[in-house]
Amino acid sequence: MVLLKHSAFPPNVGLADLSGVSKIFYHLRQRFYPVEFADLCTLIDEIVLREHIVLVGKIETTPAQYIQAIQPLINAKVFQILAEPFRPIRTETSSAALLAAAQAAGRDGLTAAMVKDADLEVTRLLGAEAKFGRPATVLLRNLHNFGVNRRPKFEHGVIDLVQRNRRLADDARALHAEIQRNGVPVRGFVHLDVPPLALAVLKNSASFEQVIERILDMRDTASVLRHDTSVLIERLSNPATTVEMHAELIRNWEKKWRKSWDSAIAEKIFICNTSTVFLAKGAELVRSLGDIQSWSDAALKGIALFRDVREATSIDALRPVHTPVRNYLLSSRGQMKAVVSRVFEKDPQVIDALMKRLVAPNSLWRKAFRIESP
Repeated sequence: MVLLKHSAFPPNVGLADLSGVSKIFYHLRQRFYPVEFADLCTLIDEIVLREHIVLVGKIETTPAQYIQAIQPLINAKVFQILAEPFRPIRTETSSAALLAAAQAAGRDGLTAAMVKDADLEVTRLLGAEAKFGRPATVLLRNLHNFGVNRRPKFEHGVIDLVQRNRRLADDARALHAEIQRNGVPVRGFVHLDVPPLALAVLKNSASFEQVIERILDMRDTASVLRHDTSVLIERLSNPATTVEMHAELIRNWEKKWRKSWDSAIAEKIFICNTSTVFLAKGAELVRSLGDIQSWSDAALKGIALFRDVREATSIDALRPVHTPVRNYLLSSRGQMKAVVSRVFEKDPQVIDALMKRLVAPNSLWRKAFRIESP
């Protein structure tokens, strides 16, 4: 078992909670849960594209059956347990509505995650982010803790303005104009096409018992892609990278993998500049915004909140925000639906109905990820 010190973190490393990740694999062995399935797809992307995933939490207090569910990934050094202590950061659900939605998801069988457990996971992740300067992987099971923080346009806008907080009002207006003109801010937030990694893994799995083995196979197959991803993240993280260079790096990376990847399908994730402190104060920011609709006003609110932590916000990293539910719904010719039905031995119509409940008109997840049905 690998016990990792944070000084060993390469730029392209994931951060997740030991208890939460192990429960995802454990519970999906028992039955199909749409939230856990979406998080599995996110983790497949992360495992294949990252050098490794750092897991925070105490292995000695994690039930043995959960550890057993991810033991092959620990043995392969894909999951590495963080040995260095850190101070957890207390958090709470950002609103009564978010809490109620998370509780309803549990009652309705959309997730196996208990709200209390998810809260504890986030408490550990906030502390690890704040100390080690790496953004945690965004999982649906923890979404009720963050609210608006899941919106990478907003996240980039606030942090970018905090880092260059001269002439704040002018910067806020310029950002707002850029969003209106182009739909997204410039450097720091992009749509990123990636190969359909989760679909490929599940296609090659006869049952869920084979999923981890196929993930490791895919990780070996995609070693060149992973190396290119590490180079891409290192270059995008460089403050000297201009807007034009940023866009060119993304285009070249996608052209390169498309030449070697035998698939006409591409999944989408978002990638954005972020700050550990923003995540730690996400709930507070949500409460402070109230009914503010203007991007510029919201950005200025965020700046006021973070004015006392300028030095901490200089920690800059790239946070990938995966959209597994959207990728499921938009996969061509229903490929993902058929594959998931076979792997989980469940009627495809039942699978589809459960997944579509995550994007119902008033769904917490739909609002947070801005998912649009096909």
